[in-house]
Amino acid sequence: MTAITIDTRHLKAAAILASEHSRRPQICGVHMEHTLEHGTLLVATDGNVLLALRTAPPPAADAQDAPPPARALIPAHVIKQIKPHKRYTAATLEHDGDGMWHLTHGDQILTWRADPAEYPAWRRVLPEHTTAGKPAYYDPALVARMAKAGALIGDAFPVIVPHGDAPAWVAYTAAEVEVFGVIMPRRHSPALDLKMTAPAWAVA
Repeated sequence: MTAITIDTRHLKAAAILASEHSRRPQICGVHMEHTLEHGTLLVATDGNVLLALRTAPPPAADAQDAPPPARALIPAHVIKQIKPHKRYTAATLEHDGDGMWHLTHGDQILTWRADPAEYPAWRRVLPEHTTAGKPAYYDPALVARMAKAGALIGDAFPVIVPHGDAPAWVAYTAAEVEVFGVIMPRRHSPALDLKMTAPAWAVA
């Protein structure tokens, strides 16, 4: 099998949005999806946020050695073991046909057994709106994670495109790769019940 090439910076960025909940092992890592039509995608979610990016374009139509379509979950514990390298960011993925995957990065070879569980149908949660709608409230901790992931791909200041209670797009307009995010709003904004005025000690 011809190896699939991915960028470890993209992989580590996506991993920031992956779940850390042991009861949901099928999303505790980054989903790799390689097709001849779309190229190689990396997707991660924890159920509240999602990041999807294209780490490699589709192969040329006349390519003779293009990798066949494949899907795999790259576990979070494998991604954490990838050593940063100043010059080499490319890694290759190979499947040995016996349920084992191998990631090679420089002199590192990381191996794991494929998880038989299906990755969630992530395309179902993509927002339907294309422009901003009603304002919404978002968990600051989730927004911070979206920004942290963006910093690894060239855009630490993503823009949320709200649409009320619906999932919102997160745009990385300055990123060095094709990427987007999705974030779920808080169903009940704490701001709705607050009335704020400056306390006496803060008024000149």
